[in-house]
Parts: sequence; structure tokens; C-alpha cells
Amino acid sequence: MLRDLRFALHLIVKDRWYSAVAIVALSLGIGLNATVFTLVNAVILRGLPYKDAQQLYVIGALRKDNPRPGDISLPELRDWQAQSKSFAGLAGTSDHDVTLSGDGIAPQAAQDADLTANTFSLLSQPLLFGRDFLPSDEQPGAERVAIIGYKLWKTRYTEDRHVLGKVVKIDGTATTIVGVMPEGMEFPSNTELWTPVVPTADREKRGDRFLSVFGRLKPDVSLKEATVEFNGVAARLANAYPDTNQDYPGSSSRRSTSA
Repeated sequence: MLRDLRFALHLIVKDRWYSAVAIVALSLGIGLNATVFTLVNAVILRGLPYKDAQQLYVIGALRKDNPRPGDISLPELRDWQAQSKSFAGLAGTSDHDVTLSGDGIAPQAAQDADLTANTFSLLSQPLLFGRDFLPSDEQPGAERVAIIGYKLWKTRYTEDRHVLGKVVKIDGTATTIVGVMPEGMEFPSNTELWTPVVPTADREKRGDRFLSVFGRLKPDVSLKEATVEFNGVAARLANAYPDTNQDYPGSSSRRSTSA
């Protein structure tokens, strides 16, 4: 996750797929009196594997007295999606370590990323085979599904084309494999499988900030125009939710916090 600029730069060097987000990290002051939309870093990368990658931006929330961009909550992401007209879409990700088991194969550790269902379509990233996530996959009570990476498909499932429909337990939760990614696809950072972000009681708290966010800027919108728009979004959220948004608690080393 993007905890600060140094980590973002580390990812640019380390991981070509995260770099493929043409990383322009935008730091957004959320406090009512600190609604300055600040360009923290600009690295425009050419010849990237995503369609029109120069329009992809990483966006972080910033406390007015802390220069370190941090994550946002699921309700905040919905607010950004509803109120932003500058971006063709905004998506959230959250990576963490998991254990795979229960499919007749020895348990193993893996790197998972929870994603909003629009992530791969926003990246214009096709699957090797199978299907992408659907909005219904991220509804409470939906059957748990996963897309696995090429390396996991090759090593754990010996390139079995019938892997679709197989059930694997991810941290003990039965999950159906619905797709396989092509070789080399490891977004956002050395990721081996992907699962949809499903709302829970904790994740519906505005203070549970666990999502890193990126978006695709519309081709006819300038960065300056997006800045002005997000200044307004920040001010409105600070006014509507003063307990959580007027003095944003900033980034931390933890994956999420509770309200």
C-alpha cells in the first residue's frame, strides 16, 4: 500500500506492474481548512502494458499537518466515485498475506489483493481465461470468488485448464476460482491472487481506512481541473463528516484502523 512517497518510488523501481499505473501520486488534503490538492510526485512512464497508462493516477488522502499520503475507507471511496466527474473511474485495492488450503494440495502462503470489482476493467487488463469480477461478487453474502495469477496456476494447479470452478480455502474461507491472469500480471505488487472487496460492518466505518486508490483521468480533463474538483469534494466531506474527515488521522503502518 502507498504509505508515503518513498514507498511509492520503491514500488516504481521494484514492480513493473505497479509502475504501469504511470504513477503520479496525488496527495489530497481532506481537512476542511486544508483542501489543497497537492502533486507529490510525477513520473510519467511510456510504453506501458495498460491502455492509455498516462491517464492512470494513484491518489492518497493526506492529513493537513502530515505530508504522508494514506489510504481511505470504503465509504470515502464511494463518495469519491459519486462526486468526481474528472475521472472515468476510481478503484480501490488492499493487499495482504493469506494461506491457501482445502483443495487437496498442501497449504501454502500467498499474496492476495482485495479489489473493487471495477479494477481490471479500469486498467483494461484482460484475463488469460475465465471471467472478471462482477459487481454482484462484492455484495454481502455473495459466493466468495477469486482470480489467480499465472504463477499460482502453474505451480499449484499444474496449468490445469479445468481449474475454473475449483474451490480453495483462503484463510479458511471456501472460495471458487473464476479466472486466471496472464503471465507477469502481479498488480499491485507481487500479487498471486485477487478477491473482491466485500463490505463488512468494520469496513463500513468511515475510519477503517484500508484502501489504496487509483483512477483513470478522463482524456479531456486537465490535472488542474481535477485538483479544483477534489478540493470541493474534500471540503464537502469534511463538512458532512467532521468526526472522521475534518482532521483526517493520516497514514499508519497498520493495514486498517477502526473508527
